[in-house]
Formats: sequence, C-alpha cells, structure tokens
Amino acid sequence: MIRVTPSRISIIDTGIGSEKKPRGVEGYGLGLLIARDICHKYGYEFELLNNPYGGCCAQISIQPDQ
Repeated sequence: MIRVTPSRISIIDTGIGSEKKPRGVEGYGLGLLIARDICHKYGYEFELLNNPYGGCCAQISIQPDQ
C-alpha cells in the first residue's frame, strides 16, 4: 500500500518484516538504499519502521514548499 500526503510518502508491505528475515538473507534491497541516499542528498527524513500487522513501512518525510 502507498500513502501520500503533502508531508509524507509511506510504502507499507505485509511481508515478514525486517526483524524476522530468515538467516542468510542479505540486506533490505537496493531500492531502500537508493531511497535513503536520495533522501540524505535532499534533506528529507527516511525511516524504516516495523508494521504492527507484519512487514514494514518505509517513510519519507518532506517539507512542503512554503
């Protein structure tokens, strides 16, 4: 599921989540690393949170133009 507001973009999945990934599975994926680097470059906040219903939520917080 994708949610977009004027100040936040959230991508929510219901997979196994980051804390329960099986042993031997490497990293979170290249897409999350690219998103984190882009956010860092432009001063946005990037968070990877656990979804209480399973899976995780990647959030990008932005400041709307003033």
